[in-house]
Amino acid sequence: MSTTTTADTATTMPALLLDRARLTPTQTALRHHALGIWESRSWADLRDQVVVAGNALRVLDVRVGDVVAVVATNRPEWIIADLAIQGLGARTFAVHPDFSPATTSRLVGENNAVVAFVSDEEQYDKLEPFRADLPALRTIVVFNTRGIRVVDRYSIAGNPSLGWSAFTKLGEGPDQWSPNALALQPTTPITIEVVVHQSKDDALPVVTTHLRSSKELLGASASLGALLDAHGGDELLPIASFAESIERSISEVLALRLGATINIGEGGGLQAQELAAVQPTIAHVPVEALKNIYSDVVAQKPKRGIRAMGLNRILKGGGTGSRSAHRDMCVTRACLTALMVASIAVHRLLVSMSGWIRLGIIGALWVVVIGALILGGQAIRPFVRRAYGLANARSILTGPGLDATTADFFGALQLRPIEEHPDEEHPDEEHPDEENPADLKAADDHSHNVGGQL
Repeated sequence: MSTTTTADTATTMPALLLDRARLTPTQTALRHHALGIWESRSWADLRDQVVVAGNALRVLDVRVGDVVAVVATNRPEWIIADLAIQGLGARTFAVHPDFSPATTSRLVGENNAVVAFVSDEEQYDKLEPFRADLPALRTIVVFNTRGIRVVDRYSIAGNPSLGWSAFTKLGEGPDQWSPNALALQPTTPITIEVVVHQSKDDALPVVTTHLRSSKELLGASASLGALLDAHGGDELLPIASFAESIERSISEVLALRLGATINIGEGGGLQAQELAAVQPTIAHVPVEALKNIYSDVVAQKPKRGIRAMGLNRILKGGGTGSRSAHRDMCVTRACLTALMVASIAVHRLLVSMSGWIRLGIIGALWVVVIGALILGGQAIRPFVRRAYGLANARSILTGPGLDATTADFFGALQLRPIEEHPDEEHPDEEHPDEENPADLKAADDHSHNVGGQL
């Protein structure tokens, strides 16, 4: 496994970015799967793009303590915008892209967001029709303007909406972001997390928002990294939304601290192919996706044959061996090599016997060894893991509610599903008085009951 220099001295996420770009400027920070092609960005490239975005936010008069919303699916611009916001001492308000227009506009309005980044036309339409009810919102920046013809036709004064290309042009010029980023205090609140709770009557979900600082995010990610056995050089593939605090901690913070690579796919129907192509070492997989993998294996299992025997063993939660699919493959190949050597030895030792007797003994030897491999899961396990993008995974972080059958199946694949505990990831800490978080409606323990509109 490749390792890289760990950035341990920086105390904020923007400072971590600057350190990472200095320590490993040419190492790949991001890969993005777009239109069938994986495009790469180095850490130096990422830093330069964050600086430009930070400069542009200064032009839009984003200041310390301001709230900037990000309503977008996973894409490189999400991370660029998030780090740029934090470096100014402003607060990223990550809204889940699956929220309804009413819920999205309500949360953005109640938290007084002055700028909103949205991924595309779908997310743009969750805010633009409600502009009259969002007096604090000055500008909407759209990552992908396809289908929104009006966005790039107007100046900021004429229409407060910009495409990503027009937005970044505002930030061209001297770097004014980095000095602010380096001066940022670790206790300054830099993100507003959104947690969705289910009420006791299971009818009215409650959205709770919490202020978090770099200190809290980095502290939580250190514990999470130890739990997931994270290392420099890890390959990450976000499946959950960056709006979820744990996914952001895995993807952004661990990558910044350790030098891991974030692979951002297009998702949807391409998710399975992207998993198989990347083979991430750390997998954050929603419960439903794990259940779908299990169901797919069951549906495709042959009725008979040695492959069916091996899959039966795995599906019943059996099988022993190492946690590494690579090691499984080595064990399988070593056993088959030894079997071939033994067959040659038996053939030569029993040369005086009838050919049919020798053939019977060698055949029995093959049946015993291959049967042991199949029944133990050694020969099948690595192929199943590779097919579903988990060949290199050391563990799987997943949400609550995983049934025992599915958990046993992944246990037989030598993968331990770890249940995430969002409420334990970020212990409450006192915020400095000078930041005055009480001025925001997103202050700690402030809840919004949004009914069935999520």
